Amino acid sequence: MEEIAIKIKNTSSKESSFPIGIVAAWGNGKTTFLNTLKLEFANPDFIVIDLNVWKCSNTSQIIEILFNVLKEKLKRYSLNIGSEIQNYIDTLLKGTTNENFNRVKNLTEMFFSNPSIEKQYDSINKEIKKINKKIIILIDDIDRLDKHEIYEVLRLIRNTANFSNTFFIVAYDRNYILNAIEDINSYQSHVFLEKIFQVEFILPPIKDKVLQDAITNEFDGFLSSESKKAYQEILDADLLPFNQTKINLGSQFVFNLRDVIRFVNSLKLSYEFVKEEICFHDFYNLEFIRFKHPEIFAQVYKNSATFFTTEATRNNNIIDAYSYSLSLIKDENLIDTRIFRLEEYLKNHRTVYKLSNADILSIVSAYNALFPRPNGISQGANKVMNSHLSVTRPSMYDRYFILGIEGKLSEIHFSKIRQLPFSEFSSEIAELAKNEDLLIEISERFQEIKDFDNKDDFEKIIKTIFYFANLPHPDKIKNYGFDSIRYEGQKLAELLGGKKVLKFYNSTDDYKNFLNKLFITNNNHYTYTNEFVSSLLHENYYYIQTIMVQEEISEILLTNFINALNKSDKLSIGLWHHYLRCEERREVQNVDYTYTVSYTIIEAAKPLLRKFILEKDIDNFIRITIRQDSPFNETYFLNSNIQNLFNRDEIFIWLLRRSHKPSKYKEEFLCSYDLLTTNNEHKQAGVPLSFFKVIPVKEPFTE
Repeated sequence: MEEIAIKIKNTSSKESSFPIGIVAAWGNGKTTFLNTLKLEFANPDFIVIDLNVWKCSNTSQIIEILFNVLKEKLKRYSLNIGSEIQNYIDTLLKGTTNENFNRVKNLTEMFFSNPSIEKQYDSINKEIKKINKKIIILIDDIDRLDKHEIYEVLRLIRNTANFSNTFFIVAYDRNYILNAIEDINSYQSHVFLEKIFQVEFILPPIKDKVLQDAITNEFDGFLSSESKKAYQEILDADLLPFNQTKINLGSQFVFNLRDVIRFVNSLKLSYEFVKEEICFHDFYNLEFIRFKHPEIFAQVYKNSATFFTTEATRNNNIIDAYSYSLSLIKDENLIDTRIFRLEEYLKNHRTVYKLSNADILSIVSAYNALFPRPNGISQGANKVMNSHLSVTRPSMYDRYFILGIEGKLSEIHFSKIRQLPFSEFSSEIAELAKNEDLLIEISERFQEIKDFDNKDDFEKIIKTIFYFANLPHPDKIKNYGFDSIRYEGQKLAELLGGKKVLKFYNSTDDYKNFLNKLFITNNNHYTYTNEFVSSLLHENYYYIQTIMVQEEISEILLTNFINALNKSDKLSIGLWHHYLRCEERREVQNVDYTYTVSYTIIEAAKPLLRKFILEKDIDNFIRITIRQDSPFNETYFLNSNIQNLFNRDEIFIWLLRRSHKPSKYKEEFLCSYDLLTTNNEHKQAGVPLSFFKVIPVKEPFTE
C-alpha cells in the first residue's frame, strides 16, 4: 500500500492520466484496500474522487457522475473549469440512448465527427495543469458490471478522461475483466488491458488465520457465554496436532472477507432460532455448508434417509446408541464400497449445482467429518462441548435444518421436549394436545421419527405415542365419535416391527417383554391401545408378527378383557368392546391355495362375561340385546348378542327367570321375549315401541 502511494507521489503525469490496477479475486479485500489507500492522500496536494460504478445504472450515468464530481472538486481552484466541464459532459452525452447499452463514443471517434470537442478537452486539460494538484480517482466494483459496461469504463479511462495529473486506481478481478473484454474483442485481450493500465499491483491471498480472526471479531458480543466456550474449543483444537474430534471447516468454504460477512450473517440468522439448543461445534460447521451451498444443504436434509445411515456403538456387545453417518454405496454382493451416496449424487448433478471436482470433494469431506462412521465401541467421555446435542443423534438432527416454526408447532420446541424423561415429555404432549389445531402436527412429528438415539429413547417415544393416542380428543364429534385422539396403526406397526429396533435388545424375548408391558392395559374402558392390539390380528400387520405370533396377541386381548372385568362394576360400552375384540384368528387353506380367514371370540372369555352379567349387571346386558328393526320402523327384535354369549337365547332366559338379582328391566324384557317367541304376529312384525315402558330402547347405549 505504501509502495503504491509513493509511486503516485513520485510520478509525474503531465501529458495524460496514469491508470493503476489493483488485482485480486472477488471478495479478497479490494474495497478494504482502496479505503485504506485513500487515507494516504488526505492532504491538500491531492484531490480524491470515489467512483462506485456498481451504483450507476448505465454507462452514461458513470460519465455524468464522474465529471460532475470532478467539476465540483476543481471549480474552487479555477473560475472557468466548471462551465468547461459541463459543456464537455453535454457533448459527450449528446445523442446517447438506452439502446446500444448507452454506449458513449470514445474520444477518438468524437474528434473525427466533432472537431470542436478536441478544443473542449484541451481547455480542461490546460486548467488541470494550472491547478497543479494530483487527482486520485478510485474506481471499485468494476468486476460487478456486465461486459459492455466494463469495456466502456476502460475506454473512459483510456480516452475520455485521459487528463494530466490524473491517477485512476481501479480494483478488479483480472480473470473476470479479461473474459469480458474477450467476449467483445477477442484479439489479444490481455494486451488491451496492459495498454490501459500503466502498472498492476496484485494483492496477496488472505491467510486463513486472518479470515478466522475476522469471523471471531464478528462474533464479538453476539454469542452466548456457552457458545463462546464451544467456539474457543474449536479455535484451540486447530492448534492441536492430529485432532480428529473437533473440526473447523472454515478454510474449506471461506476464502475472502466477503465470505466472512456472508457466513456470519447466515449464522446469526440461524443462531437466533436455536441458541442453547444445539452443539455449537456441529452448528458452526454445518453453517459453512448452508451458506456456501444452500440448495445442496436443503437436498441432503430432505433426503437424509438416502444420504445417511444409522450406525451403532456397542457396550458389552449390546447396542448402546445410534448415530448418523454418511451412507456408502453397496455393490452387487451388498458389500459396502468406499463411495458415498452423497458423492455419487453430487457427481450426477454437478451441472445442476455448477460444481467443480474440488467443490464435490469439499462438500463430501465436510459431511464425512461431521457425520463420521463410529468405531463401533461406546466412547464414554464427550469429545466436544454439549455433544449430547450433536447433529449425529437422530433425536437432534431436525433442529439443525428446520429453523423457526413449522406450522404451529415449533420443531425446536418439539425436539427440546423430546429430551425430557417420559413423565415430563408426556405431560408436555398432553398440554399441546388440548389444542385441536395441533393434533395433526403432533402426529406428523412422531411419524417423522425413524431413528432413535438408544433403547431408552426408543421406549420413551413409543410409550409417548400410545399415551398421546389414548388422550381424550378435544372434539369427539369431529373425531367420528371416537373418544381418544388415536394414531395411524400401520405406521406404528411398521415402527414397532422394524429390524433396527431389535438391536437395542438382548433377544427377541427381551423386546417382546417390552411390547407385552406396552400392550397390556388395566382399565375398564376401551382405549386406542386395545384397538391397536386388535388391529394386529384384523389388519394382519406382518411387521409385528415377526416378533409376536397370533396366539400371543390373542392372549394379550384376553388378559386386557379380564383386567377390564376386574375393574368394572357394571357392563359398560368399553367392557363390551373388550369382549367383542377378545378374538382369535383362524386361517383355513382352500383347495385353490387361497385362505379363508375368520375371527371368533376366545372361548375362555365367554363364561367370565356370563358370570359377570348375571351377578353384577343384567340390565345393561338386556339393553344391548334389543335392536330396532330399521330407522324408519319403530319395532324391535332381539339381536344376536345373547346367542353369541350364551350359545342359545333359551339358556339366558332360563338363567334370567331363576335369577334373584335386582333388575329394573327383567319383567318387561321377559314379556317382550314371550311375544317374540309365542305370538305369530310379533314373530314377524316385532314388538312395537309403545310396548316398552321401562327399558329405554330409543336411547343409544353409551355408558
